[in-house]
Amino acid sequence: MTATLRTDGRAPAGAPSRRRPSRRTLVLGAVAVLVVAVAVVWIVAFSSVLGVRHVLVRGERTISGAAVAAAAAVPAGAPLMRLDTGAVARRVARLPEVAAVSVRTSLPSTVTITITERVAVGAVQSGSRYQLLDHTGAVFRTVAQRPHALPLFVVPVGAQHRAVDRAVATVAAQLPASVRRKTRSVQALDASAITLLMRDGRIVHWGSAADTARKAELLPALLHQRNMSIDISDPTQPFTR
Repeated sequence: MTATLRTDGRAPAGAPSRRRPSRRTLVLGAVAVLVVAVAVVWIVAFSSVLGVRHVLVRGERTISGAAVAAAAAVPAGAPLMRLDTGAVARRVARLPEVAAVSVRTSLPSTVTITITERVAVGAVQSGSRYQLLDHTGAVFRTVAQRPHALPLFVVPVGAQHRAVDRAVATVAAQLPASVRRKTRSVQALDASAITLLMRDGRIVHWGSAADTARKAELLPALLHQRNMSIDISDPTQPFTR
């Protein structure tokens, strides 16, 4: 068998010829690709084909999912890929009961809002009603009656006393749940002199909110004693009398 090789760029005689795509064919192909790409972008980013159809709320306990969804104000049919989830989260975060919120989207049409609600650790009396405070001292709800398991916070009134509110709330939040239920009130004129009045009449001199975790560990054992006064302002030297 004889092999024939040409070096002038032309196919050997008798070899099948290769037809290059014409310029018109290349242009039409490029246009077709561009049209498809534009259609995909429009469907994903601008049309309601992949738009919002479902808003799911997770983590709600005392606040209703409907209230969270209303605050979120997610436009029905809004393209999912262009939804400003940060703006949605900021709107939900304005709800007083919400401590934290996250928003995520999932194709083809779902927005999921997950919230963490504030948890009351005490109450402040305001007229005939009670304001509930979380561990940061933030007021997030007003109720007609104080929940029985929550201590009453007896603190100075006014924005200038926010440090006292925070200190008292920090102490109440660190108390074991069983001890908090036995606490009638947490009182303080300033953040360095906090006192617990127990439901059985005993007094716990707490001092400042410093070393609160250590003090909270000590208190249950000290409450087993029958002394009427407990001082744990210095957790390294607690004493009773």
